[in-house]
Amino acid sequence: MSGALNPATFHPQTNVQPGTTLQTMNPQQAQRLAMINSDPSAYVDFNVPWNLTFNYSFSYNNNIINTSTTNTVMLSGDVNLTSKWKVQYSTTYDFRALRLSGVPQFTIYRNLHCWDLNFQWVPFGYYKSYNVTLKVNNAILQDLKLSKRSDYTNNQNFNE
Repeated sequence: MSGALNPATFHPQTNVQPGTTLQTMNPQQAQRLAMINSDPSAYVDFNVPWNLTFNYSFSYNNNIINTSTTNTVMLSGDVNLTSKWKVQYSTTYDFRALRLSGVPQFTIYRNLHCWDLNFQWVPFGYYKSYNVTLKVNNAILQDLKLSKRSDYTNNQNFNE
C-alpha cells in the first residue's frame, strides 16, 4: 500500500497550462524534459512546497519448513525551507524488528541561480557517508560539476 500527500492533494488543479503538452513545448522545455528523463533523481521541483510519500509492505512466506513475515513502512519526502532551499529525507522502519531497517538519508538542495548545490548525507550505519556536488544548472553543460564524497567502505567494522 502506498500514498503521497502534497498541496495538490488538497487543492487539485484541472486546467492544463499553455505550453505544457508535448506538442506545444518549446525547444528549451524539450531539452529540460530530456535531461529529467535521463536522470530523474537529479530533478528537484522547487514549485512543490512539501511532499510526503509512504509505502507500507506486509509479506508472509510459508515454505513448509518455516514461515516468515515482514512488516515495514518507508517514509520519504521533501520540504522547501525557502524558495531556493529544499530538504529531502528517506527512511524505512521494520515493525517486526522494532528498528530502522533501511538507511536514513537526507539531501539538502540549494538553487544558486546558474548553479545547483546538493549535499547528500547518510548519518549512521554501514553506509554512513556524504556527497557534496556543485553543478551547472544548464542542460547543455550538465556534465560540468564538482563533487566531494566520503566512501562508505570505510565503515567495514560497523556493528548494529
